[in-house]
Amino acid sequence: MDGDEDIEFGRIVLELGWTTREILTRARAWQQANAPQRRLSEVLVQGGVLTAEQAAKATAEQRRRRTARGPRGPITPPPAPPPGDVGWTPTAPQSPPHGVAGWAGAADLAAAPPGAGTAVAMGPTPRPEDEDPLLGAVLGGCFVNARLGAGAMATVYLAWHGELRKDVVIKVLSHEHTKVARTVERFRREASAMARVEHPNVVMVFDLGATPDGRPFTIMQYVDGQDLEKRMQARKRLEPDEATRVVLEVARGLEAAHAKGVIHRDVKPENIMLTSAGTAKVTDFGLAKDMTMAPMTLDGAIIGTPLYMAPEIGGKAPIDARVDVYSLGLTFYYLLTGVEPMREFSAHDVLYKVAHGKLRPPEAHHPDVPAAHRRVLGRMLARDRDERYPDMAAAARDLDALLRGAPVEAPSRPSGRPARRAGVQRARASAPPRTDRASGWPWARRRWGSWPSAGW
Repeated sequence: MDGDEDIEFGRIVLELGWTTREILTRARAWQQANAPQRRLSEVLVQGGVLTAEQAAKATAEQRRRRTARGPRGPITPPPAPPPGDVGWTPTAPQSPPHGVAGWAGAADLAAAPPGAGTAVAMGPTPRPEDEDPLLGAVLGGCFVNARLGAGAMATVYLAWHGELRKDVVIKVLSHEHTKVARTVERFRREASAMARVEHPNVVMVFDLGATPDGRPFTIMQYVDGQDLEKRMQARKRLEPDEATRVVLEVARGLEAAHAKGVIHRDVKPENIMLTSAGTAKVTDFGLAKDMTMAPMTLDGAIIGTPLYMAPEIGGKAPIDARVDVYSLGLTFYYLLTGVEPMREFSAHDVLYKVAHGKLRPPEAHHPDVPAAHRRVLGRMLARDRDERYPDMAAAARDLDALLRGAPVEAPSRPSGRPARRAGVQRARASAPPRTDRASGWPWARRRWGSWPSAGW
C-alpha cells in the first residue's frame, strides 16, 4: 500500500480534528505490522476511530489536494540524524510482542504541518506508555486508546467499542495475578456479578474475554465523570438534599444487585462514580459475595475496607445485604459532615468493632444536619443489624421521603440504645485527644454515647 497516501490521509484527519496524533500513531504502526496491504482509512474505520462518512470525506479532500497540486514525486524521508541525536528515522514494521496483534513498537506521524513537499518519515517514539503492548490493540472488538490507571490487581484502559460506537473501559488482570487460579476466578465472578445487574445506578459490564497472552479482561461502561471521593475532596461536604439524592441513587443500584443475589461488601465513596450529569453509579464488585454461587471465603473472613465495614463482618453469623446498608450509612455520614466517622478512632478500635458503638453524632460536626436525616442515619448505622433497615429497599424509601419532605419510618432512636447520661457525655467531651501510635489515627476527640438524646 502507498505509504505516502496514508501519511497524507492521516494529516487531513488530524486537521479536521477527528482523532489525535497518539491514536493515529498507533493505528499506523498496527497497520504496518499486521495489515500493510490495507489502507489506513480502512484500519481507522474498523477500529471505530472514524465513521465511514468521515473516511469518505477525508479521502475526497485528499483527492482534491492532489488534483490541485498536480503530479509530483513521492514523499521522501529526511536524512537520518547523526548518532546520538533524537529524531525520526525510517524503520521497518515491528511484530507485536507476546503475540498481541496490537499497535506495539508504535511509530509516529511527523509533527511538521501539512503542505506540499513536506517530508515525513516513520520511526519509533521513545515514550514509556508505548511499551504497553495492549495500547492500540483490539480486544473484544474494542480499540484500546489509552491507559487510565493501574492497581495491584489490574490495569484499566480507555477504549472505543466499534459496534456500540462509544467509549468503554477495559479492565485487564495483571500478569502476576493471572498465575493464581483463585484470583482469576474472583475476577471473573466480579464481571459475572456486575453483568447480571442491569440498572441505571450500576456500572454495566458488556463482555468478558482474554488477551492473546491469556489474561482475562472485562469490558465495562465508561463513566464520563469522577468518583465520589474526588468530589468530596473538592467540595468537602455536600448539602443535605444533594447528599441524599446521591445516596438514594446508590441505594437503588444496590437494591437491584441484592435482588440478583449480589452483596457488594465494599461500598465506599471511591466505588461510587458520578457522571458529568451527576448520576451516581456503583462500581467495583471485586469483593462482592454472590449468593448464587459457592463461597470463595470462609465464614468469619474480614472482607472490605475497614473504614466502611459493618461490625458483623468477620463474625460467626453469615452476612447479608444489611452490611451494604451500614457501609452506605457511613458514606451518607461522610457526605453530610465532610468527616469519615471511623477516622476518629484507632485502628484497633475499628478492627475490633469498638468504634461502631462510639460514633459521634453528625450534629457534633455540623449542627445544621436536619433531624430527619439524623434519624435515617441512626437506623442505617445501628450496630445491631436487627435494628437497621431490613433491606436496601426500606432504606431507599426513607431516603426518598427525605427528598420529598415526607415523614420517615426511622424512629428518633432505635430501641435498646438508650443515650448516655448527660454528665457522662460532658465528662468524656472534656477529655483531651489521644493518638494511636501504631496507626497514627486520632482517637475520638469526644466520646459520645451511641445514641444521644438529639436523635442520633
